[in-house]
Amino acid sequence: MKALLDFWQKWKNPLKTQKIKEASFVVLDTELTGLDPRKDALLSIGAIKMHGGRILLGEIFYREVYSPVISQKTIPIHQILPSDLKMRPEISKILPEFLNFIKNCVLVGFHLRIDLTFLKKYLKKSGLSFPDLATIEVYGLYRWLKKKVCRRMLFISPWKSELL
Repeated sequence: MKALLDFWQKWKNPLKTQKIKEASFVVLDTELTGLDPRKDALLSIGAIKMHGGRILLGEIFYREVYSPVISQKTIPIHQILPSDLKMRPEISKILPEFLNFIKNCVLVGFHLRIDLTFLKKYLKKSGLSFPDLATIEVYGLYRWLKKKVCRRMLFISPWKSELL
């Protein structure tokens, strides 16, 4: 837990004048047809705002976008069918709304680099640019917490490790 507290204390606030409890965050996730930005497509963008440690349930951004190709292999992962996207807008139509949603926020995500790679690809195609925002990748935090929890579970009782 000390490492987590150290992270928050060392965090560089992009707005320089705010404390973390006063900062706005956007937790971001996308659904994709695959992980190769050269051949795969973005299917949806989902995001929710936080302020300090509070989740703002009324401030949600979720849009599915038209995609002519969906890999049958990824449907079980993202649960989005081709028929779901037939009447959805092109991504270029929703990007300005998305950029407005994330304005002045810190982006937070799990494997955020992948999400940002795809978003930046579509922004560039649309003649838009990605704002200079701070980002927090939570995968490292997840790995750290998992390691700590596993050690504690094994220390308490090695026979309960199947619960993890």
